[in-house]
Amino acid sequence: MIVSQHYPVAVIRRDGGRDVMDSIQGEAILGALQRTIAIFSDPANYLGIRSELSLAAQFYQDPNNTLPQTELSNTPYWGRRSLTAASECERGLREFPFISTCLKLGLVLDWDRGFGFGLAPGAAPLGTVFRDTNLEYAMAVIDISDLSAIRYGILAFRTTLMIHVPEAYKDPDGFWSSGDWGLAGERELKLEADRTRQPLTAAAYMAKFQYADKFPFDACDELIYELGRLELIEPSATDRIWPRDALESVSPLMPPCTEDAALVALIRRLMGVETLDTSEALIHQLTETAHSKAVLRHHLQQQSEHIGHLLSTGQLLGIAFDNEQHLNLAPFPNLSAVAIAAALETMTAPPTSISLNIDTLHDPPTTIITALTAHPTLKSLYLLQQPNRTTDDPSRAFFLALASHPANPLAQFTTLHISGAYSARLRNQPFLTPIPSSLLLPAPLHSHYPVHHLFARVSTRRDGPAPVSLRFDLRDALLRPERFVTGFLAYLRSLLTSAHTAARCEPESVYGFACAPAGLVVDPHGNRGGGKGEGRLGWCLCLFLAGLMGGTHPYWGSWWRDVGA
Repeated sequence: MIVSQHYPVAVIRRDGGRDVMDSIQGEAILGALQRTIAIFSDPANYLGIRSELSLAAQFYQDPNNTLPQTELSNTPYWGRRSLTAASECERGLREFPFISTCLKLGLVLDWDRGFGFGLAPGAAPLGTVFRDTNLEYAMAVIDISDLSAIRYGILAFRTTLMIHVPEAYKDPDGFWSSGDWGLAGERELKLEADRTRQPLTAAAYMAKFQYADKFPFDACDELIYELGRLELIEPSATDRIWPRDALESVSPLMPPCTEDAALVALIRRLMGVETLDTSEALIHQLTETAHSKAVLRHHLQQQSEHIGHLLSTGQLLGIAFDNEQHLNLAPFPNLSAVAIAAALETMTAPPTSISLNIDTLHDPPTTIITALTAHPTLKSLYLLQQPNRTTDDPSRAFFLALASHPANPLAQFTTLHISGAYSARLRNQPFLTPIPSSLLLPAPLHSHYPVHHLFARVSTRRDGPAPVSLRFDLRDALLRPERFVTGFLAYLRSLLTSAHTAARCEPESVYGFACAPAGLVVDPHGNRGGGKGEGRLGWCLCLFLAGLMGGTHPYWGSWWRDVGA
């Protein structure tokens, strides 16, 4: 949300087909909503989400960034040939790949069934618009403006199938001579007349379409209860997804800026100075209130393109983020290694994490990395790219620079978030592989991410089909040992809970790696046997690993890597 206006940051589309079973409805909708909201609500994902939201605010404040509208198909289901594959939706780079990944993961992963919809939904363009004249689509909206108080709403309208039957088909007794199931005539879908913008709650949605009669209601009770604890979105939250005027375009607007004249004069006077005297009085004056810090950040963002490489700019950035554990420099272009180092050194309490926009950095990756490794308190590194980028190659180049740097930064940054990795996998493209034969992987890459392949052999019963050997390429997943253990256990769980044996051979069967915790969990009560202090998850791995490791399918789960549990 930017100045009380809501803007789209991720859109996922899933089309139905000719078979009614291809549609998504009822309990499946509620489950997808609950899982997605749980992912966005997980504090482990906050920094990645908020870093992209800061770029989104910058993107939408630029009037030059317009979103071409993408209309949804209005062809009735009987006129479609088949389901639309996810790959058809995902052409092009997604502006905010981590948020899109979180959204898609919530739709696809189902802990009870191993994975969700048989055909994975696709990430659609941000300019996709919904209209109340769409015959085949409903819409669920999640508002992540406040991650600690996420809102949601469902917009769905009834449709009635009308068949225009010639009078000749009707017999004198009032029955159709062709039978109710074989009516011949032109078909037409009719939308309900009262198509209000008021979103539905989970309970209201189930009641409106009488899904309680179609699904076991006890299976929905918990979902309705969980979603019922959340607030609904305001109808205005959908204005840029569902334009009120049929001719209205989805275009950014510049927000108004309320500023204090004296504060602005001070900031402008300080900008461009070679070196600042960062006294307590100056820091207090610039950060006295949350508003003053916001004004300082706003002006630095506006001028960073011209002065971002200066040491004094870095000092002002350090003041703007003083007493915060995360230094989000992603919205500030043209930052040099000197400015970044100055920001880190100016902050009263050293931060533990930092976000950078690698598309707009003033210096090459190696110089930036050298500046970062001089501050050992940094443990988490978030590398983002421009929403309107044309390639993910800078992400790959920066990662390889990290892997080959003599200071071994991969050992320092226990959390490494790379926007390009998520973006590549959203398009079903490799991030690191295949690597040109002339470029050898640096040794630290093998040291910190030692698990490169997972093999599985899937069989049903003795008289069933022949066993299927599968191979998952995990190199792009950047799995540290503990992360592999927790992800592998989630994978085993999906094998046991998948509703159909065939699901175990699908790429989605490894989506459990997506939501696995980053580390092992130790039982604080020591209630199980075994060595003192051993993690419960580690024990489970020892129990199942020997029996189930064995052969798999090309893995496309690496892009889920940093999504929290």
